[in-house]
Amino acid sequence: MKNKFLAVLLMMGLLSTKAVMASNVVLQIIDESSIGDNEIKVPRRPLIINIEDNVITMPAFAQDVTLILQDEAGNIVYSTIIMESTTSIILPSWLSGDFEILLYPEDSDYYFYGVISL
Repeated sequence: MKNKFLAVLLMMGLLSTKAVMASNVVLQIIDESSIGDNEIKVPRRPLIINIEDNVITMPAFAQDVTLILQDEAGNIVYSTIIMESTTSIILPSWLSGDFEILLYPEDSDYYFYGVISL
């Protein structure tokens, strides 16, 4: 009886066989500015984000951040602005596969870069 109930739930789409996996992704810092004065213009540590399903969790930024996802050909498939102090964002469910992720803090000469799988 229990097996029939689970089979019915699977057919109705109420129970998913997709495993829920969480992963931490380390994003490297890319600095496009020329540092001519001995001042460090970028954070000293890379950014670590957590991805579970289509939810990205990250430390809060003190300014707005533009998030861009690119496919392997470099085409932008998704872009949004993350408001300051936000610690998580839900990506659309239609996003699936491997993407380059770029996070551009507002008014900065650097950005964070990495590769994620959704």
